[in-house]
Amino acid sequence: MMAPRRPVVAAGLGLGALAAVVGAAPVVAAPTTTIAASASAPASAAQGPVALTTRSSGAPVNPSAATLSVRSQAGRRVAASGRIGMPSGLSLSAGCSGRVSVTLRSNGQVIGSRAAAVRRSAGACRWSATITLPSSTPAGAQVSVTGRFGGNSYLRAKSTPARSITVQA
Repeated sequence: MMAPRRPVVAAGLGLGALAAVVGAAPVVAAPTTTIAASASAPASAAQGPVALTTRSSGAPVNPSAATLSVRSQAGRRVAASGRIGMPSGLSLSAGCSGRVSVTLRSNGQVIGSRAAAVRRSAGACRWSATITLPSSTPAGAQVSVTGRFGGNSYLRAKSTPARSITVQA
């Protein structure tokens, strides 16, 4: 019968002493080297690069929003734009990267698509794309437009709400 597990607090003990407290075989560790920072080097250089994390696990978080605005233009063109909202605690410089895939559908069939880069502009993460529809798309046809932010190292992927427009001649 095994004894119940108890937390072990062993501050300041070496690996051999810790193994004795836990009851396991002693572990032989390779010697480590310590690099001291010189007086001329800044303190941050001695620590190495610091990663920005949005949670304690460092995993990507959900964007606060993904918007889509669509307008039909003359010449069978569709202009789509939108924003990616940053959650609190995440800076624009960290989260404003990635791509948004814009897809146009008519009667359930994909008739056009384009990828747009997310960029930092006017204090927000914005994207925009202009898509020319094929000449086989008749004027007056209803087109559904959707966008999908692919995510980045700080933000998860998120879809925009679908919008519907009428094709102009």
